[in-house]
Amino acid sequence: MKTSTPIKKAFVFLICIASFWACKKDDQPNPVNPGKDPEPQPPTEIVTEIGAPQGTPVSVLIGKEGGSISSADGRIKIDIPAGALAGSTNVSIQPVSNKMFNGIGVAYRLTPAGLQLEKSATYTINYTDAEVEGTNPEALRMAYQNTNGAWKFKEDVTVDAAQKKVTGNLKELKDQALFTKYILIPGKASVQINEGVELQVRLVSFRIPTGNDSEILVEGEELANASKVKSWRLNGQAGPTSGANGSLSGALGAKMSYKAPASVPAQNPVAVSVEMDGPSGSKIILISNITVKMFKWVMDVEWLRTSTCTPGAIAAFTYTATTKIEFELDNNGKITNVEVKGEDDGMVSGIESCLPDFYSATGEATGIHITDMVGGIDQNGKLDFDFKGDWMDFPTFTLHYKDGSSSKTEESYQTFEGINTFTKMPLKDGDELNMRNAEPTGFIFRLTTMEK
Repeated sequence: MKTSTPIKKAFVFLICIASFWACKKDDQPNPVNPGKDPEPQPPTEIVTEIGAPQGTPVSVLIGKEGGSISSADGRIKIDIPAGALAGSTNVSIQPVSNKMFNGIGVAYRLTPAGLQLEKSATYTINYTDAEVEGTNPEALRMAYQNTNGAWKFKEDVTVDAAQKKVTGNLKELKDQALFTKYILIPGKASVQINEGVELQVRLVSFRIPTGNDSEILVEGEELANASKVKSWRLNGQAGPTSGANGSLSGALGAKMSYKAPASVPAQNPVAVSVEMDGPSGSKIILISNITVKMFKWVMDVEWLRTSTCTPGAIAAFTYTATTKIEFELDNNGKITNVEVKGEDDGMVSGIESCLPDFYSATGEATGIHITDMVGGIDQNGKLDFDFKGDWMDFPTFTLHYKDGSSSKTEESYQTFEGINTFTKMPLKDGDELNMRNAEPTGFIFRLTTMEK
């Protein structure tokens, strides 16, 4: 059964009476002379830039008999009745970037721009579940943008939540944008264990029309009135709260902070909801679904060794090699599922002879050979880890003697396990731990995350 929600113009006045919306009226009492009619207040037109084209335009020649046109993506359809056009007109529709406050999806440019219709056309625009995360379908409206960049909208729309569509009328061809009057941001999020996200309720502010004018002027967007926010909840538990699902913290108002627990909760995603006073004594509940995730971490490891002509040295050189390690952290913060990828055979450069009986040397080297990585997150939230494996401690050199002969040095490997200097690395995207020492010889670690 189709369920529709008609929104009538009379409802606008009730909204303002309830003081939920950030709206204004032009007929407030005259503060200078209460006995006289109120002084009209000039509207505050908040302009935005014009949307940029983002898709293929569609054009249809429509005559006096009427017709219809749909966007190339099939999201919006305009039905023009018979008698709306004076003659055959090439009507076009093109997706453009949505510059309306709290915009939902792309906007659409209808041309010829500014064309007045003799009869109202009907638009039908579809939306997806993802597009209304953090809001309610009943809050959806269609706004149009004037040539100066200001936005207006009407309340007389029909929201069909079952079919996920909004229907309304228009008398002029202009840029049209679907938006929501209120929204919980973010409506959906992913956070890593022990990390957090701030949530906030934002409203579109507007000016209530006077007289017979049904067009509502948009005046921007802002945080919800804190006094209208009645509660925040985490999986139904009133905040502030803390437990296995994470924590909610902050003063009661339009903002609240969520922090994920130290392990993935059994109920995942978790639901953070906010309840507010709505118009005419109603209640509005907005929900944000937050998924707590383990991430696959990628560690880039660079091995650098620089050797100089110290006593007994064969050659001075610089040796570098790199490798890539992917790993995960389990629910207890322990390293698991280690994969070594992208091993580099290494490179020897800057070779200089250190012995008098040969004049040059060339070198080659095998890269880092890490076979395992163990450790996890310590009590301070830092990564404490050890490597197991082997690498070539000194490159293999081919020595070129002055008489034209040459010889090759022996390969020299060193096995390592449980090197406890590789510890206490901060665990955030882009963090770098430099383990080079004064020689300089050592490792550099760089972390990035790759969401699973």
